[in-house]
Amino acid sequence: MITSLLVRFKHRFPALWELVESVNGAFVRLRYRNRLRGLSSGPLSLVEEKDIPPLSRFLNSIPAERREYFDPHPFDEKSLRRLRSSGSLLMLKAVDSHGDIAGYCFLRCFFTGKAFFGLTVGDGHSGRGLGTLMWHTGAGIAGQLGLRLFATISEQNQPSLKSCSRGWVMETVERLPGGYLLIRCISPRDSRL
Repeated sequence: MITSLLVRFKHRFPALWELVESVNGAFVRLRYRNRLRGLSSGPLSLVEEKDIPPLSRFLNSIPAERREYFDPHPFDEKSLRRLRSSGSLLMLKAVDSHGDIAGYCFLRCFFTGKAFFGLTVGDGHSGRGLGTLMWHTGAGIAGQLGLRLFATISEQNQPSLKSCSRGWVMETVERLPGGYLLIRCISPRDSRL
């Protein structure tokens, strides 16, 4: 219920949501600063300032039919810079053998101990395990930080549901407007507790 309200708030009042993000980011930095210092992202790398222009191009090149399921934040350079410095969004990229961005994922962290994960894989890179790798990396980072991992996924987005389910127990917490599911991603080890 609360997630549904926050999603509506984010879309109806984007300027106020930016304020919420900056306040949340300050609290995230305070609460997790020691764990953030030693953070390891594995085969993916954190988005740096120099990555913003190619990341913006990559995100804006997502076909409209896929953007229907992946539209978590604005894709322009100014917004990406703001999000990167907000303190609440850990942005990661995967690159191909040519050094081009092949995938993007993020953890939207909340000082309350939750993180929401989102990802997209570039055309020509889907079906090769990159999405599963990003899910595992996001879950690993959430585990390092001690955050409970969640995602909002459309019931129609079968590739994302399938990718998420590889290696994780998916608990549907809530049905959200527009056919989306709020899913808690639980390690199989933790689901036996």
